[in-house]
Amino acid sequence: MLDRPLDNAIADHKTYGSVDAQHRLFAGLRRDDPVHWTQPDGYRPFWTISKYADIVEIERQADRFINQPRTKLLSIDFETRVKEAMSGKPMLVRTLPQMDNPDHSKYQKLTHAWFQPRHIRTLSERMEALAKESVDRLCAIGGECDFYNDIAIYYPLRVVMTILGLPPEDEARLLKITQAYFGGGDPEMQKGRNGGRIPRTMLRPSSRHRRSTASRSAISKPIPTTWRWRAPATTPRAPPSRAGCSP
Repeated sequence: MLDRPLDNAIADHKTYGSVDAQHRLFAGLRRDDPVHWTQPDGYRPFWTISKYADIVEIERQADRFINQPRTKLLSIDFETRVKEAMSGKPMLVRTLPQMDNPDHSKYQKLTHAWFQPRHIRTLSERMEALAKESVDRLCAIGGECDFYNDIAIYYPLRVVMTILGLPPEDEARLLKITQAYFGGGDPEMQKGRNGGRIPRTMLRPSSRHRRSTASRSAISKPIPTTWRWRAPATTPRAPPSRAGCSP
């Protein structure tokens, strides 16, 4: 049975800005319609799965519940603009979450061994130092701060940079890249961004540094220096990811 207000609420980012509203919505779904066919205005329909056991079962059946071609809930308008910008491809990037087998398993094996516990333990001292730096920064700021901009964004970014063996001087560049991609629908993330476009020079890999740190980083084979990412003339601005499963 079509319930347009419910479906619109599932797709509305404002729902996820209120913990109480979010819990009420999904508690009702788990009770009345745990596998809900969702048809919000402006979006292609999708299944909303609200029970943990069902989600786990879906995750176990990668051959039946695939990742491509839709891993995020995007408006029809935005999906159209992505395809126009990417010569018909449905995604701006293609990473592990966007892949199905056999590609997924092949790419995962490239770094799988490095992320085993014995390798991660070698980074524990550095991770603890990064965490302490974050807490010390928070204490130094005083009684009030913008927690996201002053604290939260830096720790995970520096952890990833450490794992990849990237130099500290790449921090500002990589921060802009991640903010432009993951926060593309936020007007604040677009200020001073040249209409949302990411300069190609920002995505040139630090090959020389990777070669010097290859034995310590997850990237043992540096990306060639001739690699370039072809940015579209206008990069669409993506809304935040939503919960739900694509049909």
